[in-house]
Amino acid sequence: MPRVSTAEELLASYAAGERNFQESNLVGVDLVRAMLQGANLRGANLSFGKLSGINLQEADLRGAVLSSANLIGRGKPARRQPLGSQLDRR
Repeated sequence: MPRVSTAEELLASYAAGERNFQESNLVGVDLVRAMLQGANLRGANLSFGKLSGINLQEADLRGAVLSSANLIGRGKPARRQPLGSQLDRR
């Protein structure tokens, strides 16, 4: 189980298939809009982190420290296409 301490390490390890980040020290990390579905962040310290818009579906956050973390909002708004561009025109 890798213990990571930066957003870059976490995201690179996650992209490589790692999901176990138990007890990692991630104080103040910027993970705005990160995709961390199914990550094991049990006991991790995410205090003061920028976590708005993060995807933590099915993640394990039991015992994680989130004091003063920013979980509000969706991060940068996603670019939206005009409604007409999504319709199938034949």
